[in-house]
Amino acid sequence: DVFFYTAGGKKHFAAYEPLGVNNWFLFCTVPAAALSLTSNALWLSVCAIIGLALLLAFFLLWRVRSISNQYHGELERMAFLDPLTGIRNINRLKMDAAVLTRRNPDLVFAVWYADIKNFKFYNEMFGYEMGDKELVRIAALLAAGDGPLVRCCRVSADKFAGIRPMSSREEFTRDFQALRKRIEDDTTRFSRAFPLALHVGVYSTDMAHAGEVSFMDMINRANIALRVAKEGSADACVFYSDDMRGLALRQLEIESRMEAALRDDQFKLYFQPKVDIQNGNRIQGAEVLTRWHDDDRPVPPRDFIPLFERNGFIIQLDRHIFSRACAWLHQRLEEGKSALGLAVNVSRLSLMQDDFLLYYSNVKERYGIPDGLLELECTESLALFDDHFREMVLELKKRGFRCSLDDFGAGFSSFNVLKDLPIDVLKLDMLFLRKSRDLARERIVVSNIIAMARELGVRTVAEGVEHAEEVDFLRSRGCNMVQGYVFARPMSEAEFNALLDEARDGVLPLAQAEPA
Repeated sequence: DVFFYTAGGKKHFAAYEPLGVNNWFLFCTVPAAALSLTSNALWLSVCAIIGLALLLAFFLLWRVRSISNQYHGELERMAFLDPLTGIRNINRLKMDAAVLTRRNPDLVFAVWYADIKNFKFYNEMFGYEMGDKELVRIAALLAAGDGPLVRCCRVSADKFAGIRPMSSREEFTRDFQALRKRIEDDTTRFSRAFPLALHVGVYSTDMAHAGEVSFMDMINRANIALRVAKEGSADACVFYSDDMRGLALRQLEIESRMEAALRDDQFKLYFQPKVDIQNGNRIQGAEVLTRWHDDDRPVPPRDFIPLFERNGFIIQLDRHIFSRACAWLHQRLEEGKSALGLAVNVSRLSLMQDDFLLYYSNVKERYGIPDGLLELECTESLALFDDHFREMVLELKKRGFRCSLDDFGAGFSSFNVLKDLPIDVLKLDMLFLRKSRDLARERIVVSNIIAMARELGVRTVAEGVEHAEEVDFLRSRGCNMVQGYVFARPMSEAEFNALLDEARDGVLPLAQAEPA
């Protein structure tokens, strides 16, 4: 039984239970206050547990939200920022440009697309780590002008794009040239042979029908203008015009055909004789050129060679032409005909391939070409200030190749090249020298270059010679060979074979062929 009783003025709670042994009972008593305290403690414990649970729940929710925000920020960085340079990518630029143009309908904007000339060669010479540092530095220079109405991004590799308000084309060009100079000044000290230079194409939103053109179409049109800037335009900053679109479509069409053209053997060998003017005008060799023969759509070299140099296809074309030239020379030797030296052009992009020496040496050996008959022509710009090129020339000579320096006089010619580079042949570009205003001074320069080369044991070839009086002058100054329309224009393989068979003792008369 359970009952309450009062003792000493305090209420107690009591209970007793018979034990069934000798009429004994178990009696328990507890102050009522103690029971109240136990109940309160129990409630406090429950409340504490609930509170901790709520705190834990709130902590977990906060943590989940924090992690979510962190991943959201990371995803946003991945989606809108360039991972190397830290500036915008093209996706973010597209969004920003839409906001800028919508909020400022009365402003004229310049949408520009730029890339860095010689960056591929810079990477090859100094390594990709140094190249990445240059990209970061240039990106910082481009982004330094970011303001409320200016945005720029890295598109990919060495390509950048942006949008900014423009009061005039002259103002934009002036600002661009100042930025270009900063980039060139900082990199020239690292590589004088391949200084980094910025080229840019620009689409202006004040053009007719600009309101109907999407931002990405504006970028594409700026890229078209960039191609024009890179194709030898006097200006490194070129504004898009509607007539450029046809050129861009033409280049895209050429690129779409180039792989099939190589497979289908549409790139043909052409030969331009080299004539020894000190030995009775005898044919001593030829320069091997290439022509793209497509009966339906012929492509002039000026249209595809610069394009292939930019997109890298020139490597495959160089190797194809070299292999075909070796096959032609092998067949000639197999037929018991006299040996003839062939000069084959090699682009600087080809020279920088890791397997360059291996490939060219293997082809030479496969066709059994004797040493001294194959000459590799490299441009003057590749030789300037480049120790790697000197080592390459020495190795090529060990493997039985002759090396010539092409277009001497057409660029930033340096007599250090003649002093330091162990070349076999120096080619003088008479077409360039002919542009001089003073014939007497031109001839003094040519005479001294020939004399210096002769003292160094380097043979000279004058290319682009068109007139008989030029031949007489060059002969009198000791030039070894002449190549040009004055003797023969470039000709097909069949025409060259016929010329060699018909030329008595290899003598080639003056043709006086007019330039095409």
